[in-house]
Amino acid sequence: MGIEYVAVYNNWVGWEKGEAPVGIVVAERIYAPDLESLVYHAMHWDHLQQGWVYDPEGNAQYLAEISEERIRGIERGEAERVTPGITGGEGLPDEDTIRWIFQWKGAPPQAEDTGY
Repeated sequence: MGIEYVAVYNNWVGWEKGEAPVGIVVAERIYAPDLESLVYHAMHWDHLQQGWVYDPEGNAQYLAEISEERIRGIERGEAERVTPGITGGEGLPDEDTIRWIFQWKGAPPQAEDTGY
């Protein structure tokens, strides 16, 4: 499965009312060949930290608990369009950058860790 984008709204069915989303979650589910094992990566824009935060467990819990009427899966093009309004101007990372963040679970090695 590919990268998924979930818009979060303040109100129920905010997208139907023409409201702009207030949050965004970027996630990727990777199924093993047996379709039982699952690797889940997710990050969201954190308004307090003013940055992207890798937090698969927190995002999975948040999306499971939030009212389904307040979230909506969106295509990448729409995610690119709405993200600057959510982040205060920062764009959505490209998919290569997102996968890089997911590969390192949000904590890339430092130069001394890589042997360079």
